[in-house]
Amino acid sequence: MRYGEIRDHGAQSYELSNEYSLHMNVLINHFEEYDRRIFWILAGLCIAAAFSYIYFLSFSVHAVIARRGAEATSEKLTTEIAQLESQYVALDKRIDLALAREEGFVEVSAPRYVSTEEATRSFTLRQ
Repeated sequence: MRYGEIRDHGAQSYELSNEYSLHMNVLINHFEEYDRRIFWILAGLCIAAAFSYIYFLSFSVHAVIARRGAEATSEKLTTEIAQLESQYVALDKRIDLALAREEGFVEVSAPRYVSTEEATRSFTLRQ
């Protein structure tokens, strides 16, 4: 090999290595761009997950508080219903025929009943 050929071969090798390094720089920049995108996507997902966690945690706390309030209201209503039932029983024991007569009620001498013995759709009064 002569000196000129060696020089040309070295120049070609330099051009190839220079082209290779330019190509690698483009690839590295390309990957860095993807790395930045991946980083920001992951960072956004982590932030979204943190906000979701906080939201659902607070939602659960509010649900527990609302359930306790509903239980307290239910207990109050149960107590009130029990008091009203005891008042009803006490008042029901007071009702008898003497009280009914005092209030103006009278016994029926000849009761009439409703019957549907016939095949028609009309009602009749039996005596």
